Amino acid sequence: MHTRLDSNLPKIVRVKYEEFAAYIKANTINDNSGLQYDVLIPLRQNDFLAKWSELYRATSSQNRIIINVDVFSPDKYNAALLISIIKKTLNGELVTLKAGSEPEQALRNILDDWYNIKYIVKMGNDSIDVMSPGKKALVLLQLLIDLADSDCPILIDQPEDDLDNRSIFEQLIPFIRRKKVERQIIIVTHNANIVVGADAEEVVVANQDGIDSTNKAKRFEYRSGSIENNLPQYKADGTTVDEGILNSRGVQQHICDILEGGIRAFEKRKNKYHI
Repeated sequence: MHTRLDSNLPKIVRVKYEEFAAYIKANTINDNSGLQYDVLIPLRQNDFLAKWSELYRATSSQNRIIINVDVFSPDKYNAALLISIIKKTLNGELVTLKAGSEPEQALRNILDDWYNIKYIVKMGNDSIDVMSPGKKALVLLQLLIDLADSDCPILIDQPEDDLDNRSIFEQLIPFIRRKKVERQIIIVTHNANIVVGADAEEVVVANQDGIDSTNKAKRFEYRSGSIENNLPQYKADGTTVDEGILNSRGVQQHICDILEGGIRAFEKRKNKYHI
C-alpha cells in the first residue's frame, strides 16, 4: 500500500491562517475609541506534545532526539521535523505506543493542524488578558457598542465599577459622549460625575425610604428632569410642592448632593464640559 503524506502541511496550513489574519487586519475598522485589534497564529504546542506522548514513547532516548517534550519550542515545529518523524516512523526507528501501533494512522494524527487563531484587543499598551477588571469592562463596553449593528437603546448597569477616576474622566465619559449621538444610552450609576460629564439629557433620581419610615416602609420614589432643572416639583396648583423627599428639590440639587465636592464640583464639571 502506498501512502502519500505531505510534509509541507504545517507551512501550507500556516499560510492559510496568515491569509485569514491579513484579511481580518485589513478589514478592521478603527475609530476614536483607542482600541487596537490584532490576530496571532500560535502553535497549539501543549496539544501537539500531548498527542506525541500518546502515540510515541516520549521517554525513549531515541524518540527524545526527535522531540524532547521538556525543551520543545514552537520554532522547532517545521517541515524538517515532520520529514524526520515520517521517515523514522515508516522505517521503525521511533518507539511507538499502542495508540501509534499503526504507522499510517499515527502519522495522520501527528500531522494534524496544530495552529490556532488568537484575537487580541488592546488599549494603549495593555492587551485585554492583562487588564484590570474595570478596564476589561470598559473595553468590552466599547466593543459591545462599536461592533453592534443595531442602533436600538442600550441599558448599561454601573459602568464605573472597578474604574478609577482617571479612567472614568479620560475614557468612559468621552466614549459615552461620542456614542450617545448614534444611539440612546441608558445608564444606571451611583457616580454623579458620569451624569454631569456625559451631559445626560434626562436624569432619573431614585430614593428608597428606610424601614423606619412612617407608613412608607421600603417605598421607592423617583424624580426625573434635565441637569438644568433646579426647581421643586409642584402640584397642579403651581404653588404647593408635591409630596415626597425628592420633589422638594430640583434635579440639579440632587446631583450636587450625590457628587463628591458638592455644588463647587458641579460648577467645575459643568464649565469643563460646556453644559
